[in-house]
Amino acid sequence: MNLTLFDNRTFLDWANAWLETKEPNCCNGTMVMYRSALKHLAPLYEIPIDEISAFALEQILSQLQQQSHLSRQTLKVIKSVANGAFTLRFKASPAGQLLSQGNPVQYVDLPAKAGSTKREPILDEQIRWIVDTPHRMQGAAMVGLFAGLRRGEVLALDPMTDFLFEENAISVNKAIAFEHGTAHLKHHTKTDAGMRTVYVPDILIDFLRLSIYREHIFLPSSKGLYLCDKSWHSLWEHYQCDLNIKYGYGVSLHSCKAEKMRKQKNLEWKIKRFTFHQLRHPYVKPTTKKFLSFFKFEMAISLRAFLCFALLLGIKEGPQLVPFIR
Repeated sequence: MNLTLFDNRTFLDWANAWLETKEPNCCNGTMVMYRSALKHLAPLYEIPIDEISAFALEQILSQLQQQSHLSRQTLKVIKSVANGAFTLRFKASPAGQLLSQGNPVQYVDLPAKAGSTKREPILDEQIRWIVDTPHRMQGAAMVGLFAGLRRGEVLALDPMTDFLFEENAISVNKAIAFEHGTAHLKHHTKTDAGMRTVYVPDILIDFLRLSIYREHIFLPSSKGLYLCDKSWHSLWEHYQCDLNIKYGYGVSLHSCKAEKMRKQKNLEWKIKRFTFHQLRHPYVKPTTKKFLSFFKFEMAISLRAFLCFALLLGIKEGPQLVPFIR
């Protein structure tokens, strides 16, 4: 798209042009997030970008927070999309004719009442459920819990080459990206830092040793292919349902009663459900935000070193550290 200073395009034109520049370097999930965020800026679509003020953007964000109760993180993404459009507009301006007002997004403040989404760490009893309950999704949950891998990284694992039993480690060197719900293998992880070797505790190594893998795919579909997005969510829902039946109702998963309960559409939840991403929280929050500016993550995998570093740095987020320490 040929966008110049003399062709005063609308905000939507510049936003779409910015999305085009991002697409080669972003995964499908990130692009879906950006496009979804752009829809919230619909009131600006037909307005020439040079006529949009910081006040107008701030009003839109404020209305979104009040009417749709969007989280602070979602508002940040929406603001970043607007920033991308204005930044591209600024870069496209010929030398000597740059926009006099600069990028108005730099003057935009997020609504003061916008709250962050509360992310709870996995509970001790939920850890016990994962360890003690056989299920098709148990392997994925165990790897997520004790290795901190992302969903795409777990789905891309090759049991024949990526499980390093002698080293008590898992090699992470690829990931699954979903495009329109279909799984595509990428020989690179979400970030450069994601290409790593993760050292894991004996409980996970012992579990993986006892598991039988006949495929080069850790969690294959019924056809021996990578799981699609819909299948993943369906299996995870089934997994949560089984945990609810076993620990919420105290019913054996091998009984006829359990089979009938699985078919009930409105079965009451008597346990606290958890998402796969929650399994990563003990790794993401106390390590990357508190540690990595001082030590590499590989050092933190040593439990004694982890505790010593935590004390030295004054980390007191005990509830978040408990699952990781275990």
